[in-house]
Amino acid sequence: MKKFVFLLFLLSCAAPQKDEEGMLAVNGTSLFYHAIGDGEPVFVIHGGPVLDQSYMIDHFKELAKHHRLIFFDQRACGRSAAEIDTSSMTIKNLVEDIEGLRQRLGLDKIHVLGHSWGGMLAAQYAIEYPLKVKSLVLCDAMPPSFRLWSEEETELAKRTTFYDSLLGEQIKAQEGFKNQEVSWVDSLMKVAFKTQFYDTTKLAGVFQNYIVVMPRF
Repeated sequence: MKKFVFLLFLLSCAAPQKDEEGMLAVNGTSLFYHAIGDGEPVFVIHGGPVLDQSYMIDHFKELAKHHRLIFFDQRACGRSAAEIDTSSMTIKNLVEDIEGLRQRLGLDKIHVLGHSWGGMLAAQYAIEYPLKVKSLVLCDAMPPSFRLWSEEETELAKRTTFYDSLLGEQIKAQEGFKNQEVSWVDSLMKVAFKTQFYDTTKLAGVFQNYIVVMPRF
């Protein structure tokens, strides 16, 4: 009997974690989170501001085979609580939201992966809570200072063509984009980040499998 109970205990420990989602009260607001996969926890921090996690999930399913990925919508974004004091929208609070979510989920050390705006938040979190960060991955992260960000924006503006601006507006006018369907959000991201490529001859290989909406003149 003891061996049987011990076997059941081992099986329960080895059982993979189920996908889950929900709302958690964190740092004076409520954040929507979505966890998938099984393994060491990885916080995936989306870009923005004002975007949400939806554009990232499909791209990280391979990583979820060996890691527990925790996506969440930043405060006042996506499915997180929209009613919020605008004065609370600070870098400090956004960083504290990450820490609060880690605590609410009962996690110790975490891997932190941030994209674009989320990369800047991820770096700030690692500075504030270095003992809680097992590894840090920055994907096309924003510059860490306003001066550097302004210089980057000025350079990128020089590379933006009239056609790309019109194409971006066409995508944002589509119902699919308004409903935040992943394929349409991806389409806008490809146009928006086109200027990030110094060598534009490499764009065809990156964009060939994506939806493109041709503007009407």
